[in-house]
Amino acid sequence: MKYLSTAERQYFSRKLGGVNDLKNTTQIKREYFVKFLGAHSTNHPFNELEGEWMSKVIGDAGGTPTGKTSDLWKQMVISISKTPVNNIDQNKLTFYLNAA
Repeated sequence: MKYLSTAERQYFSRKLGGVNDLKNTTQIKREYFVKFLGAHSTNHPFNELEGEWMSKVIGDAGGTPTGKTSDLWKQMVISISKTPVNNIDQNKLTFYLNAA
């Protein structure tokens, strides 16, 4: 889903204040996660960083992060006052396009 990958890259690039186009999306996301979560997370595996980021976003919005990744993405959508669906890619797209 090319549109999803574009929306994801734009979201994280915007959150970092603009980035070099030569960096891949994973590098951009890792930089953002470390910035968002703090320096203590520098050496954490990428998947762990993403989970910690999602848990913090959900918690900061007053939610309690629980469940598998698909459930967390539903909670991410709820955290921005949108209605989640049963499609994880659609929930990701909804979040990336609508989150501040």
